[in-house]
Amino acid sequence: MKKRIYISLILYFFLCFSNTQAQQLNGFVYDEQMRSLPGVNIHLKNTNTGTAANLDGRYIIKLSEGSNTIIFSYVGFISDTLDLTIGKGELLAKNIILKSNSIELPEVIIYAIEISEVEKIIREVIANKMEYLKKIRNYIYDAYTKTVLLVPSDDSLRYGGVLQTLSKGYYQYPDKFQEVILAKNQTQNITEANNIFSIGKIPNVLEEHLTLDNERIISPLSTKALDYYSYVIIDTSYLSNQRVFNLEFAPKNNNLPLFTGKISIVDNAFTVAAVELSGEMNIITKDRQKIIIKEKFRQYDNMFWLPVEVFYGSEVNIGIPGIPPVYFNQTSLISDYKINDSTFSYKFDKYILKQSVLSSVKTDSLWQIKQTIPLTREENAEVRRIDSIVTNANFLTSIAVGLPKIYTAFNTLPITNFNDFYHFNRVEGNYLGFGLDSKKEFEPATFKLSLGYGINDKEFKYYTFINYSLFNNIFSPFVEIFDRLAIVDKFYEYHVFDITYQSIFIKNDYADYFYTKGFNAGFTILFNDYINSSISVSSERHAAANNNTSWSLFNKGKQYNPSFLISSGKINALTFSLEYKDLKYYDLGFTKTPDYSNNFTALRLDYIYSLRALKSDFSFHQIHLDINRFQKMLPYVNLNLFLKGGVLLGERINQFKFHLPGNYGTFGSQSLFRTISSDEYLGDKYFAFFVENNFKNTVFNLLGIPFFKQTKYDLLFFCNWALLQGDKINPTIVTQQQTDNYYEVGCGIGNILSIMRLDFTWRLSKQKTNNFVISFSSAL
Repeated sequence: MKKRIYISLILYFFLCFSNTQAQQLNGFVYDEQMRSLPGVNIHLKNTNTGTAANLDGRYIIKLSEGSNTIIFSYVGFISDTLDLTIGKGELLAKNIILKSNSIELPEVIIYAIEISEVEKIIREVIANKMEYLKKIRNYIYDAYTKTVLLVPSDDSLRYGGVLQTLSKGYYQYPDKFQEVILAKNQTQNITEANNIFSIGKIPNVLEEHLTLDNERIISPLSTKALDYYSYVIIDTSYLSNQRVFNLEFAPKNNNLPLFTGKISIVDNAFTVAAVELSGEMNIITKDRQKIIIKEKFRQYDNMFWLPVEVFYGSEVNIGIPGIPPVYFNQTSLISDYKINDSTFSYKFDKYILKQSVLSSVKTDSLWQIKQTIPLTREENAEVRRIDSIVTNANFLTSIAVGLPKIYTAFNTLPITNFNDFYHFNRVEGNYLGFGLDSKKEFEPATFKLSLGYGINDKEFKYYTFINYSLFNNIFSPFVEIFDRLAIVDKFYEYHVFDITYQSIFIKNDYADYFYTKGFNAGFTILFNDYINSSISVSSERHAAANNNTSWSLFNKGKQYNPSFLISSGKINALTFSLEYKDLKYYDLGFTKTPDYSNNFTALRLDYIYSLRALKSDFSFHQIHLDINRFQKMLPYVNLNLFLKGGVLLGERINQFKFHLPGNYGTFGSQSLFRTISSDEYLGDKYFAFFVENNFKNTVFNLLGIPFFKQTKYDLLFFCNWALLQGDKINPTIVTQQQTDNYYEVGCGIGNILSIMRLDFTWRLSKQKTNNFVISFSSAL
């Protein structure tokens, strides 16, 4: 008893005298039957500060010292106002009872109402929304996000973790957005680095599309909403003394990925006061299904209705047998909006989400002063249970909990990737080495070093890269010094790990090699977040690389490809490159992932110039162009276009020639020929065009195909064509030049286990014995 009193006194004095403890009001919100009202909006009058009640109806709101007026509002209830004066560091409690104010329409009106009346409301919203959205030039907000992970346990769901983040969001018309995570808190079974859950870009049903993962779903208030959705009025109610029409809507075509749900429209303003979106039946993304979104809005500056609370619910199932799904319930509170600030000058970059590094003292201070939603009684109990399990874990549990921490810690080590430590190919055999990477430790300078030895070719190799960024990364001089094994055709994306795997287990080393020793020095100019250019001078000496091993675990009777014939000698060259890429990214701290939910264009131009006047043994020009356009047009029209081309002028040097990219290994992109399993043509001029459309699961739903209907599997159609002028490949001799057309068509099933695809391809030109190929590859 004395111990409890002693602890209570310590806590009392701490709360009274702590400089970071903010004064606050807390309590519960009930209806007239004393039932809890979750989600009630609570805000300070004449400010943009507010919070919301949790599922128990409990709320906590941080207040300014002195007089405060707090308003409690909820759709269908009469708003209540509370005036109080609070002292510095004071904690007050007050329960609130809200009275119902819903006005149900008579039954005969609900069933007799003409659809034109409902359409009139929707058309008013659509007519007003473009001008309304233009008026929101910019805003900044604070956000609190709580994510609850639920995992199956017997016949019920059990908590797998509770994660909380504080973040700040920035928006500028028409589509610039960035969110910065400032502070994190999570149960002990989850590392801070893996707590990446924040509100993200706030869903806005007034926009044409709502983005979920990589999907763009037609909004129930898009310009063409009446072509896709049907609506009915349920009743009318009031919110903050303004009349609200409550509607239900449903898809006109259940084969399309569309929402069902409810939406509340403010009379006269014809904007949104609340919305509930359900995609449980029709919407399945690459990672999630059973999607539910709920939003509540509040009026700001007597004009703008902006979200103050957002709820996401979904199930994540990667589709591997034996691995149960994980359920995510995420609630976000948005407060302290600053709207149309004339001094707004935030600098956006290519990241949608960023991680901010704050000291523990600053993080603790943020949790004290920022608005949050309190954990429910159940959530608090589960946090204590999970933390207790981790604290008192046995050996196996400790290993399971510690694996993510080990992975995160490994990623922060100053080392390069696995391939610099070990790889295998037919030239080096087993390669052993190490690699160092300074990463962000010495910014603005970066440094990379790899050093190793090939067991079978008995050669030491090294690679050194030094870069120094000046003028806020606008100008970056660099130098590379190397003596290494290089791969022919640097414009094809080879995966060293895949070559190792294919060589050891399948005896398929599909790359061609040569040795190169020298340096490359130059500079990169960053024009903006999407455009950069580099100029460099290089001096290299190339030498042939011979096969030095025939070893493989399996297929011992199979032979590796013969050694590749190159033009040995010294090459001094000037290189110019220009790159444009308007793809955005998520910076998750431990990795950066691209955002494929929006359209993007990527372009890269490379030019290499080598002359004997530069004391080079060869005189040639090489130009290469690579263009990629990704275009989402309709739910079932998601086009990915690739245009590639190159020309080698002057002396025709084998190691600078082009080959048609084929389906050589396990990891492949969309810009390759699936019926080419090994190099068939080598050329000094080539042009290739790849087009693929992802129908998503729309066709499967429309045709009612068993197993595929209402699943996350994608239906893909593609057509590839190339024109190549060059030699029929025989790498040990020179053959006569010829010009060839090559084309193929096919279909595939994508999103298998989230990262795999199965393709069926027909070779239509240059046919051989087997012109139909089934390939299974990874999109990693």
